[in-house]
Amino acid sequence: MGLDSTKDGSYLVATTANYLMVYKTAVGNVNGYLTSLKKLKLKPAKIELSEEIMNKYNLHDLTFTKAKFDNPYESEEKYIISTVGQCLLMWSIEDIFNGNTEPKVIFLFESRN
Repeated sequence: MGLDSTKDGSYLVATTANYLMVYKTAVGNVNGYLTSLKKLKLKPAKIELSEEIMNKYNLHDLTFTKAKFDNPYESEEKYIISTVGQCLLMWSIEDIFNGNTEPKVIFLFESRN
């Protein structure tokens, strides 16, 4: 389990063993830390790995590590990063809220025997 926030607090990502939940905490001029967003009825994005991804990368034990937002030095965060098994995964925040929750597999760790 874990929780991470963008530097400006506009997004939160919550990690569970089997999925990630991404929340918008600011919309326009409305800051969810100062004003309730209940009336806006925002839905969090739930990220789960598809059977296709699980099979393609031979992932038998689905356990996400704590998801984090990327940490660019002088710009806002654009990605969420986590690992499952031997895969380093990345999602675009923009893609997530446009309905695309498929990850980009950016690195496949080699197993040591």
